[in-house]
This record gives sequence, C-alpha cells and structure tokens, in this order.
Amino acid sequence: MKRHKMSDTAKKIMKRMSEQKTGGVGTPKDFADLGVSAEIYQALHSLVKTGRLRRVDRGLYDVPKLSGIMNKCRKCFSETCQISGG
Repeated sequence: MKRHKMSDTAKKIMKRMSEQKTGGVGTPKDFADLGVSAEIYQALHSLVKTGRLRRVDRGLYDVPKLSGIMNKCRKCFSETCQISGG
C-alpha cells in the first residue's frame, strides 16, 4: 500500500482535529488561518481520500473512529438514524 506524504497544511489540519474533543467536527472556515482556501480544500480532499478524515456532510469533517468489535469505521449519526419530516 502506497503511503501518501501529507502536505504541511494537511498536517496542521490533522493536528487541530486531533486536539478536538471526541465527536468534534471541523469546517473549512475553522482552518482559514492555516493557508489559502485552495490549499485547505486540497488538504481536506486528500485527508478524506486517504481515510484520515471523514466527510460527514457538505463542509463538515471529523476524525473517523474505529469500532472495537468490528474494526470498521463507525457510522455517523446521519447514516444510522432517519430524521422524520413531520
């Protein structure tokens, strides 16, 4: 399996995300101080592609947590629950 080298921006994003409490999410605006928007979006895309981050919804990212039993990524709230429209 080929390992991808993370950019400095991606490393900074991962550091910030790992410092959040469990279940915290980040948005591109949360990382605006780390570089220009194109670098931030590219880093987020790369981190999602490599599995280091998960895109929960449009513009929302979290660090995936593995289930201890199944050794698979736990599904986020929106994937496991249906929201009624009534």
